Amino acid sequence: MRKYFLLLLLLLSTITYAQKRDVYFELTPDGFVNVEDKSNFCIIQTDKKAEDMYNDVLLSLGRLYKSPKDVISTVENKQITINAILTQVTTYKWNFANRCINAHYQLIIEFKDNRVRVFAPLIHKLFEPEYGHELLGICRKISASTQSKSQTIWGYKKKELRNEKAKIDIENSFNSHINELLFSDKNEATNDDNW
Repeated sequence: MRKYFLLLLLLLSTITYAQKRDVYFELTPDGFVNVEDKSNFCIIQTDKKAEDMYNDVLLSLGRLYKSPKDVISTVENKQITINAILTQVTTYKWNFANRCINAHYQLIIEFKDNRVRVFAPLIHKLFEPEYGHELLGICRKISASTQSKSQTIWGYKKKELRNEKAKIDIENSFNSHINELLFSDKNEATNDDNW
């Protein structure tokens, strides 16, 4: 009986997790693509109207950014464009120290009744905030050294994967960020919220 209970609990947690992670993009040498069909967008089916989903995402943005008006532009109830910086998307070792990499990116989300289309994030640049080094892109060096091949994600000419850790870190950072925007539990009622 105990085994069945644990199995049921595991199954329910897996189903709940799968429902929340509806968006997953994969990083390629040419940028992000949808894992399922390699397109540059993902469509999410919802049971909400466009206006409700639009307002939910705006509320999430208001909680995530210090000054949301500086990072978003909108078309009322139809589209939200985010131009922002995602911090600590990956790290790499340099002279026995871990250095953080941030990403300046653009994300476009479009809304229709019962559907949301999320375009693949577009990374404008990767950079080190502490040392001021601007990195040239996903296929180029992610360090100031021009000799270290271990500090690239893909080779520039052949585009073979060289740094799987950085690729996975960047994918996880962006996918969790997008899912947090779209599926955060902001509608839960609490006893303290009685305004």
